[in-house]
Amino acid sequence: MHLALVISALETGGAQRVISVLAEHWAGRGLRVTLITLASSETDAYSLSPQVRRVGLNLMSAPAHPLQAARLNLRRWRALRQTV
Repeated sequence: MHLALVISALETGGAQRVISVLAEHWAGRGLRVTLITLASSETDAYSLSPQVRRVGLNLMSAPAHPLQAARLNLRRWRALRQTV
């Protein structure tokens, strides 16, 4: 089984800590785990073992207007779909 976990970023926070603990736990049990964030992996506050594949899409920029937001969401959707 291969699990793909998605969260906006792995910066400090409760949800980020929980998802990193879950990823480590499942990888330690022999599952293939990929942790995907919309942010770059350079912003990570939590480190992961080499057993967890880490993908940072670097698509967290803030749009200036609604049309730009729609385009960015489409890029995010495409990138997530391609990664999964």
